[in-house]
Amino acid sequence: MIDSRKVRANKARCLFRMADESFDSGEFEDALEHVNRALSVLPEDAVRGEYLLLKSDILYSLGRNLQAGKCR
Repeated sequence: MIDSRKVRANKARCLFRMADESFDSGEFEDALEHVNRALSVLPEDAVRGEYLLLKSDILYSLGRNLQAGKCR
């Protein structure tokens, strides 16, 4: 039987890596889209700190300082 929680966690991790790569390449809008998608599929009981920290960094890079502060 397929563990849907594990599948969602793996999908979120892949999207997180895509967001991180886009961020490193300066593609901040793409990075934000990927990290938002990752957060939406991440299981509710998963640790979100790493995801939110990346989202905050992306938002700061986009000049959205108020939004970024809310992610920390």
